[in-house]
Amino acid sequence: MIQIVNDGVYRVALFCDACNNEITNAELALYTWDEEDQEERRKKGDRFTPHFYHKGPCAESTVFNNQLPLWDELSRFPVYLVANLKVDWKRARESAREMASW
Repeated sequence: MIQIVNDGVYRVALFCDACNNEITNAELALYTWDEEDQEERRKKGDRFTPHFYHKGPCAESTVFNNQLPLWDELSRFPVYLVANLKVDWKRARESAREMASW
């Protein structure tokens, strides 16, 4: 799940839907949507809630246990989101840097 965390500074964070621990490395995580791969039942305009998991035991025990969900590497998620929102990346980074601690 995606949440805003207050560590003295507000920040956006992702948490594993299996263990509820924070996901801090996109290369070690994935996201899913839809419960099962039932493409024939999907219609244009359908909406799906993304779920986030650490790779390994979290994903294996929860996500892939007798299911075949649609999934992708978490590292691609922000790229798709930024593209879909038509974000001016340079301007957004400059603006965010004013408020961020990084």
